[in-house]
Amino acid sequence: MVNHCANPNCSKPFLYLSEGRLFAFDVPDPRGPVISGRIAHRREHHWLCGECSQTFVLMRSCETGVLLAPKRVQAMPGVLASQCIPGFHGGQR
Repeated sequence: MVNHCANPNCSKPFLYLSEGRLFAFDVPDPRGPVISGRIAHRREHHWLCGECSQTFVLMRSCETGVLLAPKRVQAMPGVLASQCIPGFHGGQR
């Protein structure tokens, strides 16, 4: 459940869906079943408040999970925000 801004330097509580930006990521679930050689995934939701979402985005690194990154990093050609990006370490976590 989302209950506060995903920026570790912000503690704004999540109250309304109309403010900020909600991110959904499919992440590997090591506890889930392996079907046809593929690891199960689960959906994780993260939220950035209105103020933080003006400056940052959330991206998923294959190695370290969901990361806070400056908006300028989002402009990576051919990369969907929900994809994991190999070698991406972002700006903050």
